[in-house]
Amino acid sequence: MIKDETEISPRDLALNLGEQLSKLSYHVRILACCGAIELVRTDQVRGSMQHFYRVIVDARWARMALEATGDPPEKAKP
Repeated sequence: MIKDETEISPRDLALNLGEQLSKLSYHVRILACCGAIELVRTDQVRGSMQHFYRVIVDARWARMALEATGDPPEKAKP
């Protein structure tokens, strides 16, 4: 496994991507359940808890998955 030392919260992701926090939080929870990211710390922020995650997915696996979702090659012409 390859670990990335960068930490980010769903709130920061939502701000950076211009998406709704609720949508990003859901997807972050799914990634955590799948073992692609791990919770590294939490902070109390104005009455709620902010969670910070780090990527732990194997980079080779991620590259293979991304390549598998690319456009299919053109069929050879007879």
